[in-house]
Amino acid sequence: MEWLFWALIFLVPATLFDLWLLLHVSSSTGLLLTLFSQIPLCGYGWWRLRKLDGNTLFFVAAERQKGEPIIKELWDEVLQILGAWFLLVPGWFNSLIGLILLFRQSRLLLLEIIYYNR
Repeated sequence: MEWLFWALIFLVPATLFDLWLLLHVSSSTGLLLTLFSQIPLCGYGWWRLRKLDGNTLFFVAAERQKGEPIIKELWDEVLQILGAWFLLVPGWFNSLIGLILLFRQSRLLLLEIIYYNR
């Protein structure tokens, strides 16, 4: 549960900064850039989210509660779901995180780091 605390400590200020940056850029001449970058990314995130099984999150949470080990393939799907959700949240930083999590090689690298540190 400690990881959730640190995730919130990082993600809340990052999201607030990202929204501030998005509003600042879109209030000037960057409105078209914002629209043409965020709308397709949001659509892609929605499309990927519909292809993934959302019940995986509940299954992983239940297995963690029981203390059962979770295989890498399930963590891989959880990272894909998180990446798709990051694409749905407006902002360039969130979109960058979402795209990184949806890129297969970066997910595998992240999973190797997580499993190596156990």
